[in-house]
Amino acid sequence: MAADVQARLAELAKLPPGSRPVVSVYLNTRWTDENQRERVRIFLKNHLREARAAVERPADEDLDWIEAQGQRIIAQDAFPDASGVALFAGGDGLRDVLPLRAAFEDAFVVSSTPFLRPFVPSAEEAVSALVVFVDGVSARLVALTSTGPGDEVTLEHDQLTAILTLPQAGARALSSAPGQVESVAVQGAADAPQRVPRR
Repeated sequence: MAADVQARLAELAKLPPGSRPVVSVYLNTRWTDENQRERVRIFLKNHLREARAAVERPADEDLDWIEAQGQRIIAQDAFPDASGVALFAGGDGLRDVLPLRAAFEDAFVVSSTPFLRPFVPSAEEAVSALVVFVDGVSARLVALTSTGPGDEVTLEHDQLTAILTLPQAGARALSSAPGQVESVAVQGAADAPQRVPRR
């Protein structure tokens, strides 16, 4: 999970109960067909209707915001590359959208504070990775996070030996003649590196 998402989750976890209930909605947007997308649309529609009919109901403006954001996400007008999206509205003016590359189980929760439990398995599923591009003279390292590529770091020849062994990440050294470019993707200690075709 990216540092900025983790930081925002920490802020949400510290929020005290506000003047209005908080609506927390988790949508699984990893669809393989239109039937799955339709199930998510019906899920959101039904839970919004139930929330509007409840005795202790959230504010109409919060539910309207959740509905509008949910419709944009389901139509893929927002965050089309995300596998899961969390929406939060209520409290003292809370409005937040958190997209991830890890999927959520659909959930709709009304509570005094943001409901954050679904982020625990999502954080475990979103494994960090490292992509290394080597040409025999230098190496480029790009971190992959739950929200996409991170900053690129370039290492010169005399720095490569220590980096390319990376035993804690399961990487192996690559031998390349000058001018040839190879890349290897490294994912966690238990995963074998995946070689990417030469460019």
